[in-house]
Formats: sequence, C-alpha cells, structure tokens
Amino acid sequence: MRRISDLATATDPVLYCRSHSHAWYHTKDTDLVWHRAVLVSFMHYESCVRCNASRRRRVELSRSVIGRASIQYPDGYLAAKGHHFSRLDAFTELYARAYARATSRPKTRENK
Repeated sequence: MRRISDLATATDPVLYCRSHSHAWYHTKDTDLVWHRAVLVSFMHYESCVRCNASRRRRVELSRSVIGRASIQYPDGYLAAKGHHFSRLDAFTELYARAYARATSRPKTRENK
C-alpha cells in the first residue's frame, strides 16, 4: 500500500475526506444471525463515495451495540511512517489547490 509523506501528492478526494470526513454509503449486510425469527446481529458494510475507503462493523441488535469499525483505506490515503497530517493541514492543501485553479489563467495559443 502506497503511503504519502507529503500532502502535495494526495488526490483531491483524499484531501477532502481527510479534512471533512468520509461520505459513507451502505453497500451490503452479511452474516445475519436470527433467533426465533428476530434479527440479532449482522455485519454492516459501507464505502466512501469520494476516496473509496471501505469499512465494516458488527451490529448487535440484541445488545444495542454497534462494534468498532474496521476501515480499509485506498492507496495514497495513509501517512508514511514518521509523518502526521492534521485536518487543518489537509484543508489548507485542498483549498490552496482550489485557489490556484480559480486564479490561473486559461491556456491560450499565445501563452502555451
């Protein structure tokens, strides 16, 4: 798995998720456990619409518990060993790129 040591190498979707959190959507449920015709527990799966991270967690209805999530991140999401990026770091990089795109001159035949 490729890890990043500089946010400049991260994709826009990765920066958006690192700064604003993931946009999860439900993909499937598996391992349904029934007891006397009542659903007791199951595995719940979700994916992020932006960066394609995926997570799963056990839901135990009988005990009103949603277990800890196990998350699989895409290549280029996690920081390399010895590096740490805060939400503010990702936010700053994301909006610096947006500003650069918004203020750049469109290419014409004269300035190519």
